[in-house]
Amino acid sequence: MQISTKPFSENLKSIANVIADFVYIDCTDESNYAFYVSTDTQAMKIPLEITDVADDEKQIYVINKIEFTHLVSYAKEFITLNADYSYTANNGQIKGKFEKNEGYAEELESRKILFDNEDEYEEFMEVTPSIMNAITSGGIFVAPESIKPAERFLDIQHSKVFSYSNYKIYMDDIDMGEDKEGLLSNEVLKSIQSLGIGAIVKSNNDSYLCTNAQRSIFEYFSTPNDVDFHPLFSDKFQAKLEESKSFNKIAFDIEELRAKLDYLSFYANKNPNKMCYLNIMSDGKFSISTDENTFVEVSAEVTKTEEFDEMSVAIDCSAMQLILSKVGKEAETWNMYISNDPTKKLIITTFGDSNETVILAKLNK
Repeated sequence: MQISTKPFSENLKSIANVIADFVYIDCTDESNYAFYVSTDTQAMKIPLEITDVADDEKQIYVINKIEFTHLVSYAKEFITLNADYSYTANNGQIKGKFEKNEGYAEELESRKILFDNEDEYEEFMEVTPSIMNAITSGGIFVAPESIKPAERFLDIQHSKVFSYSNYKIYMDDIDMGEDKEGLLSNEVLKSIQSLGIGAIVKSNNDSYLCTNAQRSIFEYFSTPNDVDFHPLFSDKFQAKLEESKSFNKIAFDIEELRAKLDYLSFYANKNPNKMCYLNIMSDGKFSISTDENTFVEVSAEVTKTEEFDEMSVAIDCSAMQLILSKVGKEAETWNMYISNDPTKKLIITTFGDSNETVILAKLNK
């Protein structure tokens, strides 16, 4: 039988995102030839174009994923796969034979049924350019390896997208047309980014189903039942945010600040928590330091709302670098709202006139 390689070449990045031992090629139903790959929490289906299927080739093929993706990276137009798992490609220039893993064939049935009930899902979002930008930036603090389940997801709630980990929170608007809410794992975010603009994300009570505009790939993801949204919209947290917006405002030129941080990070990396200090001096000048001897002066416009002669605040230098490399790409100015009161730990940062916000916490000196 001949298998067109076009569906694989179009979706190779998505296939690579699924960490699995085997892939399945199901040739048992000529109306539903398909490729499958899955883990315990996600599954992928890619409809296939297969012709000239002999009777003994109407079976489920279980193939080592690494071997198969290596082959399809080089095969042009078609792969000829035989019942004994031998194959040729590129007009016979490539020949080989996959190891049979037929003992795992029965496991496919439990994966296939995940894609049989698409009509039970409701549309969660159609990915527009603005939504893609929101979830790409919003995922900056998603920590897939965190021991805290809530830190492993991007939150969408009350027309806001937000992520948080290690005392950092990202928040911005997301225009989905309706006030929908959801928790998107790192795997779902990767899927959306691979599928691109026009992708459709559907949801039900316990899973998401993603597909592209051409419906040439379908991806299933189970959703957690033990993860709550960050209490960003609680009265207590909102009160803290409002208070923080009244703190002293420091406005930086992003391009200059990024260059100064790149220089200073060499020294900050030697400190616990990669600590550096934001300093307002009595003469009105602003600097960033890593110790009593290492300083760089930075241009900054300071608007005071508290009375003080000098201020020094400890902050994670690497966090500032990460933020300026991933967020606020269209802005020229980064605004920080900081209190001189050591008991007020929150630092609110915004980009230009946008609602894009990153919330940081002061470090203990």
